[in-house]
Amino acid sequence: MNEERYPLPGSSYRELSKIIQGYGSLREAGGPADVGKIIGTDQTNVSRNNGFLVAVGVVEGGKKKALTDGGRVLARALGHEMEEEVAAGWRNLLDGNEFVDKILSAVRIRKGMDRSSLQAHVSFTAGHPRKVAVTTGAGAVIDVLLAAGLLKDADGKLTVVDSRAEDHPETAARPEPAQVINIRTPEVARTVVTQAAGVGVQIHIQVQCTPADLAELAPQLRQLLDALNDASAQTDG
Repeated sequence: MNEERYPLPGSSYRELSKIIQGYGSLREAGGPADVGKIIGTDQTNVSRNNGFLVAVGVVEGGKKKALTDGGRVLARALGHEMEEEVAAGWRNLLDGNEFVDKILSAVRIRKGMDRSSLQAHVSFTAGHPRKVAVTTGAGAVIDVLLAAGLLKDADGKLTVVDSRAEDHPETAARPEPAQVINIRTPEVARTVVTQAAGVGVQIHIQVQCTPADLAELAPQLRQLLDALNDASAQTDG
């Protein structure tokens, strides 16, 4: 049964962040006692978080551990309190993590969950009984997802931030629709009345064109109208 359990943090997100930075201060791989001395905490606090840190790829190794490449990036971002870099660091580490994907899928299907309900779901999905320490760890997982920008908190309701920005259609980058510009010139109409073999004849001319044709067509229209005017005058005379 223990093999089926996903390791949860043993402390709050704040403590977890300190431990990550502690590993970042080591010159070489070290144990919980080494990290504990750096951040001023008991080595047991480090030990009970190592399982989660290994599971999400922040640290690696046996009894002595060191940060992974992604872990070092995250540790530096945490140390400088750079929120965007912290979010990117966590997302890089959590990308493709099956446990995290299960949590996000559950929140997405329910169209949001309150924190208490999500803590219970995290504990259940990880295969742990509901105890105070487990609830604290589940809360730290939620805070990790919030820090990563994978979840957002809107008035106590936690929802998934879709990577395609479907939750933010007003800011989502969408391809501009093809713009069809249909500019029609004013209709040029002229009615010419004349006589042909004693029969009154009316000729109604109506011209429409595209903007590309205007430069070439304008002089021709003027010539046509002048010719029609002359023809009309001759007929009237």
